[in-house]
Amino acid sequence: MANIERAIDFENAPTALPCPFCGCKDIVTFRYKHNAGMRYGIMCMECIATIDPGWVQQSHRAVELWNTRSGGAE
Repeated sequence: MANIERAIDFENAPTALPCPFCGCKDIVTFRYKHNAGMRYGIMCMECIATIDPGWVQQSHRAVELWNTRSGGAE
């Protein structure tokens, strides 16, 4: 979660599915500086479940990863 600490800004992700762990609908993307350029991740604001592979360069791609992930409670 070190990248969250370096986040430049957070933006609501209205097309993201609810969190698979806690059911929260308050999902945000975050942007941060990486040595190779800007990167994006996505997280639940309730339980802080996060997807940040370190290579995502567009916020919509982070949402796609969130919406197609597996695991957690349904």
